[in-house]
Amino acid sequence: GVPLRSADGQVLGSLCAIDAVPHVWTDRDEDILRQLAAIVEEQIGLTNSVSYWQTILNTMPQIVWSTQPDGFHDFYNDRWYEFTGVPPGSTDGEGWNGMFHADDQDRAWARWRHSLETGDPYEIEYRLRNRLGEYRWTLGRALPIRNRDGVIERWFGTCTDIHELKESEASRDLVSRELAHRIQNIFTVVNSLISMSARSVPEARGFADQVSARIFALSQAHRYVKLDSDQKPLADRDRTVHGLIQSIMAPYRDEANGAEIIVEGRDVAIELKVATSLALILHELATNSV
Repeated sequence: GVPLRSADGQVLGSLCAIDAVPHVWTDRDEDILRQLAAIVEEQIGLTNSVSYWQTILNTMPQIVWSTQPDGFHDFYNDRWYEFTGVPPGSTDGEGWNGMFHADDQDRAWARWRHSLETGDPYEIEYRLRNRLGEYRWTLGRALPIRNRDGVIERWFGTCTDIHELKESEASRDLVSRELAHRIQNIFTVVNSLISMSARSVPEARGFADQVSARIFALSQAHRYVKLDSDQKPLADRDRTVHGLIQSIMAPYRDEANGAEIIVEGRDVAIELKVATSLALILHELATNSV
């Protein structure tokens, strides 16, 4: 084996030859191996050149960009200029932020500064203006390249068009909101029918009230599944674990007949996505117990 060295003598790696049969090593073998090493070193020198890597990056179908350690953008591949339609070099430095939608610029800057200060990976969704002046949703990502001492020497990033995916998500969200709204209406209609029916049967009033209360509890649980813009926001008391439990369990309280519900423990705030599952679980367990 022989070392592979760069033009300035630094060891880049090694080249080894392995014989499949016993072999007596000769000077001739060493000469051949060193000649081969010289060829490899030449190829390594070519692949370390800037033009070589720019050629590689320009053949990629993905938008690729690179910055200096301080975040100064000094390279975009051809896909960037094809997508944005801007002149080469016009978005170097800090010019890239002007390509974002005005509502996304501050958020993108804050996230980028955080990555530069901490070395954390950069990832954000924003709207990027294309050559037709249209804004398309894009996923931006970047990772730092560090030297042996852990110091960041460069950032490499990509931009991925996710516009169709975002539109699909928005469409599904619209359907989900509409379905949630209609389900709430169904709860209201069912409760109204029970109330109307109980008017003609006074002796069933107590039973009707209990049924209505439990249907109302189910509608309360469903409120945590999906809140739309037309729905009243959750009260502050419903945004905590205790408040959620009290709200879901209210129809099952009947202290007169011994159906007491005790809630103990430290109360904490609860996020909506967690409250959804907890509300449905509580309602299911309470209904099964009754």
